[in-house]
Amino acid sequence: MNITIKKRIWIIALIICLAFAFSACGGQSEEAPAEEQQTEAASDDQNAAYEMAKGMLEAAPFSRQGMLDFLSSESGGYSQEAAEAAVSMMEEKGEVDWFAEAERAASDYKDMMMVTKEEVLEQLSSENGDQFTLEEATAAVEKVFEE
Repeated sequence: MNITIKKRIWIIALIICLAFAFSACGGQSEEAPAEEQQTEAASDDQNAAYEMAKGMLEAAPFSRQGMLDFLSSESGGYSQEAAEAAVSMMEEKGEVDWFAEAERAASDYKDMMMVTKEEVLEQLSSENGDQFTLEEATAAVEKVFEE
């Protein structure tokens, strides 16, 4: 079951690259709404990592640690500092709920694979899996498997 994380990362990276390529082709207005403007104190690298992180969460569920690991990996291409800043910006703006992300991931596993509650919990909380906190993973599994 742990092969899913690597495949998911590559698929998401491809989706994000394509999304950025297509958005670069469409003319964007010079002024973005105030809620979409980035903090001026953030570097271009941090803002780019933030945009990538938002796109990643639209494509698939991620844990905080999984997001940081991907953004700062060779595939993500950002420094650890930029990755941390991007995730912090999302958290400060209320754009991410790690418990909800864990629930999305648990639901995906339950719907796509014949897995037990214990297997999903292990996948969600494992260092080699999705890397959600045990609290996030437990809450997600309890909610998804009670349905």
